[in-house]
Amino acid sequence: AAALKEAEGGVLVIDEAPELYDGGGVSGGGGRVNYGKEVLGVLVAKVQQDDDRSVILLGYKQDMERMMTANQGLPTRFNEPIEFPDYADAELYQLLQMYVRKRNRTASFAALEAGVQLLKRMRDGARRFGNVKDVQNVLSQVVTRNPEAREITAAMFEHVHSGSVKPFEIEAFR
Repeated sequence: AAALKEAEGGVLVIDEAPELYDGGGVSGGGGRVNYGKEVLGVLVAKVQQDDDRSVILLGYKQDMERMMTANQGLPTRFNEPIEFPDYADAELYQLLQMYVRKRNRTASFAALEAGVQLLKRMRDGARRFGNVKDVQNVLSQVVTRNPEAREITAAMFEHVHSGSVKPFEIEAFR
């Protein structure tokens, strides 16, 4: 309610909004209390009675669709979805190039293309592709595995795992 009050006359952006539905709670004595559903209820009520603020809910399409079933008022209050498409290959290339520079590294065209090919496979095979987040994660893995390397090579992308659990994390627990 405080965030809604603070957003009066402005915009309230809730990133990862489906987390409210899926798990916005805490574990306590008798189990998990989902405060997220209560937050959604307050949000629906406030959006219905007040029109002096804009509220934007952000999340992956499938998660947002599932969240909309949590409260029958949600689809009527938030009825203008905007879908942002995954980045095209050229945009992934530009992002990767930018983040390589930000990490004070260099990469050849062939290395960047190898990175884009990995990101393309991730994008085309994923239910959720995070665009910038996935570019950063891939590059982070390359740099973590090659901390001394100033030049990123195509071969470095071959050892990147595109799933959520990386092989080097599994090895750390053996």
